[in-house]
Amino acid sequence: MTDHYTGAFYVEYYLAPGESAHILFEFLMNTFAKRGPQDLLHGIPKILIWDLGTANQSHMIKHLLDRLGVKHIPHKQGNSRGKGQVECTHNIVECKFEGRLAFIKIDSLEELNTKAHEWMRAYNRNKRHSRHGQSRYALWQTIKEDQLIIAPSRDICQTVLQQTKPKPCKVRGNLMINFAVKGYGSNQYSVEQISDIRVGDSVPVYVNPYRAPNIDVIWHDQEGNEAIYECEPMAVDAAGFPLNAPVIGEAFKATRDTETDQQRKAMDKAAYGVETVQEVDKRRKKRQPAYEGIDPFADIETEAPFHYMPRRGMEHPIEAPRFEEKPISTIKALRQIKETLSLEGEAMVTLNQQFRERYPDGIKQEELQAYMEDLRNDITAKANAG
Repeated sequence: MTDHYTGAFYVEYYLAPGESAHILFEFLMNTFAKRGPQDLLHGIPKILIWDLGTANQSHMIKHLLDRLGVKHIPHKQGNSRGKGQVECTHNIVECKFEGRLAFIKIDSLEELNTKAHEWMRAYNRNKRHSRHGQSRYALWQTIKEDQLIIAPSRDICQTVLQQTKPKPCKVRGNLMINFAVKGYGSNQYSVEQISDIRVGDSVPVYVNPYRAPNIDVIWHDQEGNEAIYECEPMAVDAAGFPLNAPVIGEAFKATRDTETDQQRKAMDKAAYGVETVQEVDKRRKKRQPAYEGIDPFADIETEAPFHYMPRRGMEHPIEAPRFEEKPISTIKALRQIKETLSLEGEAMVTLNQQFRERYPDGIKQEELQAYMEDLRNDITAKANAG
């Protein structure tokens, strides 16, 4: 990466089979970040000229640059001279740095980048540029405060990269929304400054990459014009109440009327023929009708009577459902017989064997009642005969 004005550059090596959005993100983060007192080149550029590589044209990368306010311009395919400064710097790196690698042993990618950064800083610091006659870092130090845009934190950029679509947030009754920013937690934000917003609206929200946890609320007015409103998180006390909230018993503060609220109140006052909302409330408490003198059922009462001709139909062929009774298990049936007829000892042992042989899969309740009745009669007959 090179700076168009000074010619200062940043170089880094990656071990990869080809381009990827992940590696490009890593490179951009390292390029934009403040890396140390000896490495001057940093900050967010206003314009980025690059090629049409697949990683460069990734939707996520382009979205990140858009949110950072970077205008990205790809040069035409085959026109490498469109970023000729980069191509010349490639040549410098190959000749002035990579030419030295034949004389040392590099054991890792980290060691290679350490050497590359040491050489890069020395070259930017000491070598005079043929165009402006100064070292690259010397001219870069003349940058003005309003030209140096400090890069947001890596976490915020990671959030922006992944948030390719705005998150919809619902406007609550107090004209507030909730939004969570990575590293800052969930906060409340007031959208009261948006004039025509309504309670219940869903507003698209992005995190503001430069002033997190501030957020950007995207709003389209009635004419379809898009506007972006920056909102700060509401400061709260230890109990979670907004610091600007009124104290109970000491002050009152009503939520600002939205455009919908204003129109509704105007309609209410017109309906009751009064000048204030308080008078509307009084008439409603007395159950006085709105638009007095208007009959809301006049259209029905004046309608001429008429009759419909009855139509023939067919009976539905559905049959009443039949439910199969689930049998009582053998064990439960024997327990019920024992308790009902008070059977004990040998009589119960004999009955147990006979019942299991006759009803191995259980017995229905109706059959069980008949079985116990027959059994009771047998027991009674035997007792009388004895």
